Amino acid sequence: MNQKSKKWIAILLIFAASAALPDIRTFLILAGLIGGLYFAFWKKTPQLRNRALGLASIGILAGLVAPSEQTSQTNQVQQELTATQTQLNETKQELQKAKAEADKAKAELKKETDKNQKKEQAEKKKSEQEKAEQEKAKKEQAEKQKAEEEQKRKAEEEQRAQEAEQVRSQADQAVQVLEQNQVPENIGQAQAAVDAVGDPQQKADFQHRIELVRGAIQARQEEANRLAQEQQQAQQQAQAAQTAQYFPNCSAARAAGAAPVYRGNPGYGSHLDRDGDGIGCER
Repeated sequence: MNQKSKKWIAILLIFAASAALPDIRTFLILAGLIGGLYFAFWKKTPQLRNRALGLASIGILAGLVAPSEQTSQTNQVQQELTATQTQLNETKQELQKAKAEADKAKAELKKETDKNQKKEQAEKKKSEQEKAEQEKAKKEQAEKQKAEEEQKRKAEEEQRAQEAEQVRSQADQAVQVLEQNQVPENIGQAQAAVDAVGDPQQKADFQHRIELVRGAIQARQEEANRLAQEQQQAQQQAQAAQTAQYFPNCSAARAAGAAPVYRGNPGYGSHLDRDGDGIGCER
């Protein structure tokens, strides 16, 4: 194999290695090593050999210093993971914050609900108390009105009773006056007083007393009429006896108002003087 073929084989190996090893770090190290071997063994000039070794050393150092693609990808993945974790943490914090706000809102809602319930209960209790007080006041007012009406009724009954008692007393006094002074003029006053009495039983009792007095007055009137009639008859007999010069009897003399009759006076008769002392109808 000649020198030129070896050179192209080395170059092909470098490209194959670079294609097989995409990592820039590995590529630089491998390229540095191949380049160093090539210039070390196939370049006879010391100056070229030194340049090749320097370039190979630079390549190796650059490969060692340069970050590999895997490391870069790992770092990128790590950064993405870190960013994702950070985002997750932020999301978690936001969720926690949202949960805290939701809990706070829920607590405030519960507090507001409890407050509204307590307010409603207080208003309901107040309304019930006001209703109970109104019913109590209404009941007391009704009882008061009933008591006033009852008191008024009793007062009216007492007044009517007093008026009835006064009427009864007036009727009793009028009837007593009639009974004490049984004259026809008192009957009308007693009857008017009795007519004003409202109690039927009392009125009937007073009316009975009036009727008794009326009957007594009528009986006395009849007796007086009878006596007057008898007196009239006696006067008539006395006048007749005076016409006959003597009284037929003592009754006629008394009726004529001439008893006793003395001897020598008109109307004297011996038949009137039984004891003969000259005085007739002396008893």
